Amino acid sequence: MLNIDLAEDGIHLLTGGLLAYAGFAARSLRVVRAIVGGIGIAYLGVGILAFASPMFFGLIPSGYETVLDNLIHLTLGVLGVFVGFLLKERREPAG
Repeated sequence: MLNIDLAEDGIHLLTGGLLAYAGFAARSLRVVRAIVGGIGIAYLGVGILAFASPMFFGLIPSGYETVLDNLIHLTLGVLGVFVGFLLKERREPAG
């Protein structure tokens, strides 16, 4: 149902590791937002480009055969950009 490709799986493991670092080990909110927003931009770009070139310009031999791959990338991209750059920081009430 989903594309299974060794190179793409490696990229997913790398981005998952970065997100795990951001969630569990990063000490700065600025760093967390940069990681989440940057990965969001990357996934958004992949989602858009995959509609134009399902084989991703020859980089992914098996290609994105389903719309589901693209929708997952687009959803992760939009959520990443929203959380990383657009979501306002919560302030605790004084007192």
